[in-house]
Amino acid sequence: MEVYGAISLSKLYQAMFTRLKPTSKYFGVSWLNGWRCHVVQNGKRRLLAKFDNEEDAAKAYNEFMGAIYGKYCNLNNI
Repeated sequence: MEVYGAISLSKLYQAMFTRLKPTSKYFGVSWLNGWRCHVVQNGKRRLLAKFDNEEDAAKAYNEFMGAIYGKYCNLNNI
């Protein structure tokens, strides 16, 4: 096994592919210097907008997903 610095290659892969804890209780909302609303389209993450509060970002997510997928999407309960 190759070792890069003090971290083994297996630890490096584990760190790269470990999911981060969610920062929001809503789908499609995360915190990074402000509340961001995002969706995944064609395998790519797309930032919709940045908001001052978590609820506004969740509402934007609901509006976007509702317009695209209608009743077949998983919406936030706000």
